[in-house]
Amino acid sequence: MIAMTAQASAIQSPFSRNIFFVSKNPKEARQNRRKCIKPRDSIDSPPDRQSKWGLSRVGGYWADPASRHPPGRRMESPQYMGAHHHHGHGSGHSHSHGHDHEPGDGNGHDHHHDPHDVHAHAHEAALGAFRWSMLLNVTLVVAEAIAGVMIDSVALLADAAHNLGDVLGLLLAYAAARLAVKKPDARHTYGYARSTILAAMVNAGILMFACGALTLESIDRFSASHQPSGIIMMAVAGLAVLVNAGSALLFWRSQKHDLNARGAYLHLAADAAVSIAVVGAGLLITLGGPNWLDPLISLLVNAVILWSAIQLLRQALDLSLDAVPAHLSVADIDRALKVIPGVRALHDLHVWPLSTTVAAMTAHIEHDGIRDSDELLADAQDVMARKFNIHHCTIQLENVGCRQRCEDYPAP
Repeated sequence: MIAMTAQASAIQSPFSRNIFFVSKNPKEARQNRRKCIKPRDSIDSPPDRQSKWGLSRVGGYWADPASRHPPGRRMESPQYMGAHHHHGHGSGHSHSHGHDHEPGDGNGHDHHHDPHDVHAHAHEAALGAFRWSMLLNVTLVVAEAIAGVMIDSVALLADAAHNLGDVLGLLLAYAAARLAVKKPDARHTYGYARSTILAAMVNAGILMFACGALTLESIDRFSASHQPSGIIMMAVAGLAVLVNAGSALLFWRSQKHDLNARGAYLHLAADAAVSIAVVGAGLLITLGGPNWLDPLISLLVNAVILWSAIQLLRQALDLSLDAVPAHLSVADIDRALKVIPGVRALHDLHVWPLSTTVAAMTAHIEHDGIRDSDELLADAQDVMARKFNIHHCTIQLENVGCRQRCEDYPAP
């Protein structure tokens, strides 16, 4: 059987030098405005299925021509092949956890991965947000530090120090986001996407450290008698509110599905809250209010920061332990796959994060032996992508005997 990626594998037409990309997912062919051709081993066979988009299905695959590539290049070269693979197996295939397929059982073993460019746009948007946020916050730190020294304001200096810590956190998150798009190599076959999880953990630690430092500073200020200029405090802290709130908005969309971006978002939102507290303290000082209101507001803000940091750390630890991402449910995935026509049972279902944004899934599906295996696999892949946004799938079709051997040799 021809080895190919589920979404971007190359074969060559016997009539030209065109490189063609074949797919089991008809929606991807439609999305890329692709034309249909037949696989090389079925070039003389009539189409066995016509899609609602006018694409022909031959031998279980949807195919389309791509751009011409220079002659003489190997078609299996990584330059033309996807970063992942999709393959089918006939009889005699075995797996490391201790079972083989009976001859002639028609079992399939399918790997389905999304091409590299599916997440490229989201990564680029996040990188742009990191760059702008770092630039704005570095400028803010310098302004707050200068103003704090000029008017002898501990609150402004503390806010500047807090923002400086967030700049360092943004640098870590930015570096992790850059590593996330780095291609896999021989040693790191999954790539470097999990660096975003490590960055989220470090960011949570920085938040907790900054929270502790600000808490100590707030406690010390209960006994302080010095009152800085309230008007300057309000002006500089008000600028900080605008900068931090604007920077946080840059991450508003990406933070909903990217834990690394969420860490940066929480950093900036916490900074905005702290700056609001400083504005309030400046207003109270200007109106002649007591000194203890400033540290009291700071303590309340620190409590909010600490709670956010703990939640971020808990989520990052779960992902580092390969826990199912919070937005996914194994029970929902199990039910969605079992209702696919031709599926009799499902076992060895595993879902884990590859990064703070990308999840992977493996499963063994017991099929009825009647429905075409390629169609069943295509439907399973479509369900995972459409309902759960999981594009990295490894699905193995089995019969009853294979399931019994899986139970005898369970995966860890």
